[in-house]
Amino acid sequence: MKHLKKFNESFVNYSQSLLDYIKLVFIDFFENGSAESDWNNSVFWISIDLPEIEKIIPSSMKIIADVEDFIIYSDKFKELLLDIKSCINKVKDEFEEIECDIEQNSLFKILVIFKFKKD
Repeated sequence: MKHLKKFNESFVNYSQSLLDYIKLVFIDFFENGSAESDWNNSVFWISIDLPEIEKIIPSSMKIIADVEDFIIYSDKFKELLLDIKSCINKVKDEFEEIECDIEQNSLFKILVIFKFKKD
């Protein structure tokens, strides 16, 4: 039992280090209020808000938007995805054993899911 307790303590310390590092890497998303996170067993996820088209392009409320509006929004969306990719790569460089998935779970949010094993 002593070895199991030591293993669990080691895992908790590792988990906390990993969570702290992920939060540090994604700090810009958390500080600007566009991200939230949660932890469940060996999965840590970050939900990141997508840019709202109305905030980028005031004319987006029109039924027919100009092609330039779509280009502007696409550029902002691409910039966001490149920032997310950069953050994911930093985490993977530091914690090579971690797995990462990315999903768009709605029109307005992207989930970045980090998974790691206890063994």
